Amino acid sequence: VLRRLAARLSSRAEMVGAVRQEKRMSKATEVMMQYVENLKRTYEKDHAELMEFKKLANQNSSRSYGASEDGVPRSSRSMSLTVGKNMPRRRVSVAVVPKFNSLNIPGQSPTASPIPSMPSLSESPSNGK
Repeated sequence: VLRRLAARLSSRAEMVGAVRQEKRMSKATEVMMQYVENLKRTYEKDHAELMEFKKLANQNSSRSYGASEDGVPRSSRSMSLTVGKNMPRRRVSVAVVPKFNSLNIPGQSPTASPIPSMPSLSESPSNGK
């Protein structure tokens, strides 16, 4: 009797484990489906924007390049205004600090520096972000 109960208990435990695993897999599948839908929407939006830019570029290239009132061709001006708004600007700054300990100063060891070294901008904790 005890053996049968242990076998039944083991069978039920396996079934509960399988049901829980199926529930986890179902949830993971739902998350993946939502992610794919989000990717599709993003792709469609980006594709529509690309087609709009291509259409605008074709219109601008087919126009004559007559100068406008500010001396800049109309097509160049409108493309720069349209494209420039969507492109983020990137800045890079690099600090170069000379190493004073590499100077051969009489009376000092090459490892001792008369001036403490200054951290570069890339090492500082607050670099403008």
